[in-house]
Amino acid sequence: IYNYKGSLDLSYSTIAYNGLYGLYGYLAADSVYNTKFIDNELYGIKIYGTTPSNDSTFILYDTLSYLPSPSQYGVLVDNNDYIRIEQCKISGYDQGAIQLTNSDAIINNCDFTSTIDYSTMHGIYTENNSFPVVRSCVFDFLKIGVRASSGSHPDLGDTLTTDGNSSFLSCFRYFVHFSNLGALGADTLWAQMNWWGSRQPDSTKFYTDASIRIIEFYPWLDSNPFLRLAVQPEIPLLFSLNQNFPNPFNPATNISFALDKPGHTELSIYNLMGQKVTTLMNEYLTAGQYNVVWDGRNSSGESVSSGVYFYTIESGERFDSKKMLLLR
Repeated sequence: IYNYKGSLDLSYSTIAYNGLYGLYGYLAADSVYNTKFIDNELYGIKIYGTTPSNDSTFILYDTLSYLPSPSQYGVLVDNNDYIRIEQCKISGYDQGAIQLTNSDAIINNCDFTSTIDYSTMHGIYTENNSFPVVRSCVFDFLKIGVRASSGSHPDLGDTLTTDGNSSFLSCFRYFVHFSNLGALGADTLWAQMNWWGSRQPDSTKFYTDASIRIIEFYPWLDSNPFLRLAVQPEIPLLFSLNQNFPNPFNPATNISFALDKPGHTELSIYNLMGQKVTTLMNEYLTAGQYNVVWDGRNSSGESVSSGVYFYTIESGERFDSKKMLLLR
């Protein structure tokens, strides 16, 4: 699939045995959900650039694998700062699972276990001023877990913000390789609160190419947070907005909804005149089930009068609304 400046929503598919890419998104918005990419010879997915509106690209609950060699990366992201790669299993590629070039990303809950021991070079390779956030991933049977070069600086966990919670189990050469920073690179790579395969990680598994550069991997977790990740957890299959309960209500009611894919989501209340009363939620959400309570107050904290109200949800291109009755 070649997506040129378009908007692609790809789900529940198998993309296999292509000579170059399974998917190539060029200046496009790509949402890839619960899809298998098998034996696509160069890259499973290649993403280049972003749309002018900065639409995010999501790669969620996908499986990418390639057994014959040589191959490149499961996912290549080039010049795109609006991408999330979450709960994917990527294995078997010769060079590695993910390569980021001049790109930021949120990489969360992914499994980068090589299918053939140490045949894969990198779990994640970042270069040319890439600053990804990596959380709760598994790196196993790789040559190098995470490699950062050419001014790139991944965030692998910082106790001042969020723990890493990743598992670095068996990496033949290095857990983390930090080199060739360039003028824009920071001198410390933070990698705190991860599991390094033992209570006392082997310091020779961390590499820097200059004495002033530091990989800060202490403190570390004292137990392995994941044995293996479930790549396809139980999640809702359809986008839905449920009827509030109770209805009619006083003084509060529950509003539940389901998201089949991640996205920026807004849940708001309107009166019969079409005027917005309050916004209950306005944030990025992952796929899942949600419940929000409205206490019958407007955005100023004042109780509203009895009557019919509408609640609406908008997530990405999806929209729905229902009405409810407040009786004081």
